[in-house]
Amino acid sequence: MIDENKLIKEIRTYADEKALNSGYIEYCNGILASIGVVKSQPQVNQWVPVSERLPQIINPLKHTQWVMVTTYSGDVLSLLYNFNTAHFYRDRLSYDVIAWQPLPESYKEKV
Repeated sequence: MIDENKLIKEIRTYADEKALNSGYIEYCNGILASIGVVKSQPQVNQWVPVSERLPQIINPLKHTQWVMVTTYSGDVLSLLYNFNTAHFYRDRLSYDVIAWQPLPESYKEKV
């Protein structure tokens, strides 16, 4: 999923640096170049084939992360990914996975 704060910071930093050094045209080019930052971020509900990339460590103190997966049999499951062994598992069972995606944010009631 897109990290909105990271995206905004990257866009502002790049565009501000270019605008200060080169003027309006470079500022516009900076904004256009920031599209690459957007495209490089994982998108909501975007499946990532395991042949392209495996989950990345978010918290270096944790060795596992819950993710949604699609197995070779076509099942969609929530499994733990172990960064040390590079396996997807649950209840001591390892699964053959073809694609994964981060879990969605938990629901937070609007106040």
